[in-house]
Amino acid sequence: MALVGFKAPPLPLAPADYNKAQQDQLIRALQLYFNRLDSLTPQAANSYTADAFYGGSFIATSETFTASGAVAVGISYVLGDATAGAVTITLPLVAQSVGRAITIKKTDSTGNTITIDGNGSETIDGATTVAISTQYGVVSVYCDGVVWWVV
Repeated sequence: MALVGFKAPPLPLAPADYNKAQQDQLIRALQLYFNRLDSLTPQAANSYTADAFYGGSFIATSETFTASGAVAVGISYVLGDATAGAVTITLPLVAQSVGRAITIKKTDSTGNTITIDGNGSETIDGATTVAISTQYGVVSVYCDGVVWWVV
């Protein structure tokens, strides 16, 4: 929901121990904040893409892996094709993925495995890896900023 026509109410007067320069600086900082907030709303933007925008459209990004690699920033869905051999898909760092959800699906019918790997020693439900071995098998993970969770 956009803040159409939203205008912040006037600020109350600051205590007397603040000088005029401090008051002006605070007011300017708040104006910049609210102006920036308004400019980020979908109705103020020329285009808007988000993983989770309530009340608007959902535009997801995907990536296909036929060899081992790392999931790029902003990717929500991963298709893994292990026809040529086993594929390891490395998740992004948890510190940079707070609130992210990624869904990984194995698309091929071979016996080769898609392995989902936490970045370095980072874990997924307490394990360093999760495997998908059947065609159309799916694993969805969510990051809380500390670890990845299978959901």
